[in-house]
Amino acid sequence: MKSAFLAALPYMPRHRKRSKRASAITLDDLLDEGRTQTPISGGELDLILMGYRFGHVFREEVRAFTDKKTKPEEMLDLWQLAFGALLTRDRTPAPVLVSEAVEAAKEAFGPHVAAVTNAFLRRVGREHDSLLARWNAEPERLLGSRLAARWASDPTTRARLARDLLSRPQSGIGSIDAAGSWEWRPLEEFQKNPALQALDRGSWDFCQWLAERWGDSLRSGTPWLDACAAPGGKLIGLATAAKVLSAKRTFAYATDTKFPRLERFKENLRRWSLDEQVKYALHTWSSTEDERSPLPPEWPTQWQWILADLPCTGAGTLASRPDLLEDDLGTRAETLRPIQAAIIKGLRARLAPGGQLAVVVCSVDPIEVGHLTDLLGAAPCYRSLDRLTEGNIQGLVAWLVS
Repeated sequence: MKSAFLAALPYMPRHRKRSKRASAITLDDLLDEGRTQTPISGGELDLILMGYRFGHVFREEVRAFTDKKTKPEEMLDLWQLAFGALLTRDRTPAPVLVSEAVEAAKEAFGPHVAAVTNAFLRRVGREHDSLLARWNAEPERLLGSRLAARWASDPTTRARLARDLLSRPQSGIGSIDAAGSWEWRPLEEFQKNPALQALDRGSWDFCQWLAERWGDSLRSGTPWLDACAAPGGKLIGLATAAKVLSAKRTFAYATDTKFPRLERFKENLRRWSLDEQVKYALHTWSSTEDERSPLPPEWPTQWQWILADLPCTGAGTLASRPDLLEDDLGTRAETLRPIQAAIIKGLRARLAPGGQLAVVVCSVDPIEVGHLTDLLGAAPCYRSLDRLTEGNIQGLVAWLVS
């Protein structure tokens, strides 16, 4: 049986850099591919998530252990996986985890790495309690110095998200079924059951919140536009919450900017038997009117309700997308600013008189949220972290404007 450490290795940062394609996509994308190609187990997913969550402090401990360059560099991925496991898997004795990791290192990189791998991991095991005590006192260290400094203006949110990184996520995948039942389900059940849609708790709460405001109109036959639709979680969530899944008519239109993302969206619609009820097209709202691929001529020219799940830093998703901790979110936010502004401008031109535009980002970055607040001329009217108190909640922020 293949070691869980070896099965998890391809999803870690240095192994992903070997492939130009893999380095350009997210942990979400990699795990989504695993749903249909090489499914990973719940235990392997836990290893990956905790490895990434402890990435910044892992690098601190490697520097404290040795000032020499680790060869091969990719071995650090296995150390990172074992590091997270040693700090969070209290039911498994540390010597057992160390032994499993050493054997995996020998298989992946050769017998010459066994001694140094054993020495580093045994050191981590000995210092387990003092390391956790240090990070519980200073949880912001898990964010890295750059992100901790960027979020200094919102210390409450910064502390909450940092503490979430220290705690083990509940096992499984948050998902909804057609009845609108949201649960943490075992990863294996999610992989086998096509009638489940992955959706974090914050997004599901947002869908229900929006359905309270739009639901009557949607049920009466008013179609709406999901302008940044892929992979389809919020569209399916809103349709479920508004109870329009069984409608025998077109109840929504959807666009996305990239063909692979639209293909993934279409597959999700097929799994939910929504091929006929949702019309979709490739369209880029952030370009000029002349540069955009035209919308189908039979589509409405205006909509009463438009949902825009904007491309954003994803800074509210660190618990489920800890690979983002490896990125420079400040640079990403600056790159996205003009794109977000162009999308909002293009969609406002398609809003019917008296209609509403719901803008949502999976971000709690105070600078990014402040920029969008200025752009929309209104304060956010939905914050998942204000409504949901349990840990590991995706940080969604939304505006509802006319």
